[in-house]
Amino acid sequence: MAMSRKHYRETAEIVKAVVDDTPAHSDLEGFIATGRMQAARSIARGLASMFKEDNPCFDREKFLDACGL
Repeated sequence: MAMSRKHYRETAEIVKAVVDDTPAHSDLEGFIATGRMQAARSIARGLASMFKEDNPCFDREKFLDACGL
C-alpha cells in the first residue's frame, strides 16, 4: 500500500513531538537532548529516504521541515 500525504504528515508530527520534547536545563539533560536530536534527525532522514522511494514526488526537505529539523 502506498502511503498518502496524511501518513507523511502524521509521521512528521511524531518525529516533531520528540524534537519538541527535548529539555536542556542541566548538563545531563543537555546531553540527553543532544542524543535525542541526533536520533530524531537520523530517523527522519531514514524515513524521508524510504518515502522518496515509495513516492518520487515526495518532498524530502518539506518533510524534514515539518519534523522540526
